[in-house]
Amino acid sequence: MNLKLKIMNNLFKVLMIAVLIISFNSCSTDDDGDNIVIPQTFLEKYDGTVWLYSNDWNTDYLRIINNETTPFESYHYTNDCYIYYLFDLNDLPSSQVEVTAHSEDIFELTITYPEMVDTNTIITVRVDEDILIMEANYYEGGALTETFYDNYERQNIDVDGFTICDD
Repeated sequence: MNLKLKIMNNLFKVLMIAVLIISFNSCSTDDDGDNIVIPQTFLEKYDGTVWLYSNDWNTDYLRIINNETTPFESYHYTNDCYIYYLFDLNDLPSSQVEVTAHSEDIFELTITYPEMVDTNTIITVRVDEDILIMEANYYEGGALTETFYDNYERQNIDVDGFTICDD
């Protein structure tokens, strides 16, 4: 009986140590709810950032806006001034635009053309370090027909100071 009591006593001590270890590991000072990390969406994460697309014919700046209806604005350089354009998804003629993905890493739009059966475009925007990649996939009859990429470099420039062209 004495041996049985010693075994039970040792088992009780092991269980108590296990409970203490588990309780210390499960308690933390940041468990009070103040440090909850809520993932940002792509537009939230990159709101206000400016990106440059440039080649021999074009100089275009793109600024991201945290608004799914007007997610971008562009500034196209021409004749010592910039043509300003706000991408308002509700104003695209003859098409229907839907935000089909909006996570921390990507922003995706699907554009359908009611006058053309089974034809749509999916535009995916993502960032890889200091490069914004805009990928446009064109589909006809459900099959991918063309893919285009535009790469924009992150800029630290105040587009609000640009001279906007008169209409």
